[in-house]
Amino acid sequence: MSQDTPLLSQTERSVLLGQSVAGADDASLAALLVQGSYEEVLRSGTAKAVFGTDIDDGAAVDGLDAPSPFGPEFAAADIRPLVAALVRQHVKEAGPAAWTSITLVGACCLHAFVETNWTGPDLRVDPASLLPKPLAARWQESFITVAPLELPEGADKHEIGRREQMGRVYLGAEQSEQRARLDRELVKLMEADGEEAYGLTPRPLYLYLARLLL
Repeated sequence: MSQDTPLLSQTERSVLLGQSVAGADDASLAALLVQGSYEEVLRSGTAKAVFGTDIDDGAAVDGLDAPSPFGPEFAAADIRPLVAALVRQHVKEAGPAAWTSITLVGACCLHAFVETNWTGPDLRVDPASLLPKPLAARWQESFITVAPLELPEGADKHEIGRREQMGRVYLGAEQSEQRARLDRELVKLMEADGEEAYGLTPRPLYLYLARLLL
């Protein structure tokens, strides 16, 4: 590979080959992604910056050209302009090289969605917890427990529980109405050619966030 090859291409190639990116500031993120340490990537400084994870004060978003996450009217469709504004702010502060780390966070969100829906194990990170604190509180998951529970007698296991992973179980109990509405709206937003995504897809927010960053 020539020395003129863009850093992003080097990173993509190294991730595909299971290698880190020597000499780059985001080498640790690339290594974590290759190792499958998705929770650490999602809790990284880059992820917190572009998703606004630590925002708990309205003053922090006053200068953003985006809907405020502190308003009760904030809806699923407002996530896109909010994340876009946070990404612009992060790139302005960190420089163009930040795009590589942002891409790695987006790839991690996609991996998290795949793990949740197909390969397992499920992550312990609720995707809503990546968003600003008022949104994380409003949209937090309500049907995850830290200990496996017995299924009711005669229950259809495919209907009641998705799978038991890492000491947790998806119960199939109803989500809060606000979280259920968010998931429905996200599925609607991800329509393609008039075809909706599967309506019962768990954690569609991971896929939506991946689409915003990739």
